Amino acid sequence: MNPFLTQARVVLNEYRSREDGSDPAVVTLPASVLPHFHRLAAYSLAASIQVITILHTELWDPESFKNVLWRQVARSGRHVSRLYVLPHAGFAPELLSRQLNLDKDAGVSAGCINLSRLSSDIQSTAIRGLIILDDHAVLLPSEDFDANKPAAHWFVTTREVDVSVAKKNWNQLWALTSSNTSGQPYLDLEEPLVLSADIIHGVAPVLCTSDHIDHENCAWYHGAWQYLRLLNMVSTPTWHDTFYRTYLSANIDNATSRILISGTADYSLLAYVCDAIKVAGIMPTIAVLDLCETPLFACRWYAKRQGLAMEPLSQDIFLQDKLLPESLDLICADAFLTRFSEDEAERILKIWRHLLRPGGAAVTTVRIHESAAPARDTEKLISDFRSRAVQRAIRWKPFIRITPERLGQLSEVYARRMKSVVLGDPDRVRAIFSRAGLRMAYNELASVPGELMPSRYLRIVAQRD
Repeated sequence: MNPFLTQARVVLNEYRSREDGSDPAVVTLPASVLPHFHRLAAYSLAASIQVITILHTELWDPESFKNVLWRQVARSGRHVSRLYVLPHAGFAPELLSRQLNLDKDAGVSAGCINLSRLSSDIQSTAIRGLIILDDHAVLLPSEDFDANKPAAHWFVTTREVDVSVAKKNWNQLWALTSSNTSGQPYLDLEEPLVLSADIIHGVAPVLCTSDHIDHENCAWYHGAWQYLRLLNMVSTPTWHDTFYRTYLSANIDNATSRILISGTADYSLLAYVCDAIKVAGIMPTIAVLDLCETPLFACRWYAKRQGLAMEPLSQDIFLQDKLLPESLDLICADAFLTRFSEDEAERILKIWRHLLRPGGAAVTTVRIHESAAPARDTEKLISDFRSRAVQRAIRWKPFIRITPERLGQLSEVYARRMKSVVLGDPDRVRAIFSRAGLRMAYNELASVPGELMPSRYLRIVAQRD
């Protein structure tokens, strides 16, 4: 018989056996009987158990049935390994520390993995969850798995291919784990986006009126921004991580420092300022100035979580009468100047100079635009941007309420409406700073992932002499 026909029949028989439930190596279980199966398998059958658990919210209970069960199993002499999937570093550090300490005391081998640090090819594996029993059987959620809600059915399989894939996935993920039972919080500059993105999306239609991005209504921008940041698809301070860490710290020298964040999409730059002052061990005065209330709301939210004093200033940068001249030690902004024409950008830099004390510094980034793409290429780039958003959003379904399809719609609106003004090549940008009376203390040209396409940014530290 033709080998291709033989293989086709094998594939067809496997498909039919799964569809009609006749595969003797696979048993489908409704979710309601899972606790009973867990008890039987853990206490009566398995000597070794490996469990992937997704921590969806900051409110899980370390004393829940499942958590207590696996600790009791470990105390009975069986080998239990648990891998906790977190959305990002710094997720609920106190509760996580308690969970890991309880596991350690019970003899459970436990580790954590941050979804935001995983490559795309293994993110989908991490969010499904699984249990491997004695390297011979695997408990998996049904194939119609929806990470936004508990699976209605699970299946137990001893098929060699299923067990082999599960073990390979487990080993790959376990090799990337880290444990933290010291009680010390993780350094987290990715910020708790999975907690705030839904909140900001919800308040944007209420708080947004207009800003320099959109003179009518900027809800399409601020409402989508944190989701797109979570997917690493928009310009963000994390694209310039070392630059901001280095030069914010270098320009915050004492507790009497006065710092202004001039324009912001959310709390991302505030997080970097917060980190810099923690490293310095001081508490300077911090103000955030923006025309729209939504990013100021986001900054209040973040500052409260961090125990940080921050003054929100809802005002146009061109009407900054709430700030005193020569009163600031540091002004910082991320990709802010390209929201304005060259003349307006120069006006802003002159305002910054007016507000900075002699010797004060501005730390910022400016996008350097390449030649514009033809219209047909732009449409392709927008389509790819939307598709990328949908695919990446699927991996974050356990942690955010918005659907991937809706996030795809928001991303397309963003891609079509967001504009970045061409200020010129690096020499021209430097000249704008010079005309405004700000001397370049440091500048470097750097490549970043970009939004629709890879981009270059000029990273700048400019001082008022």
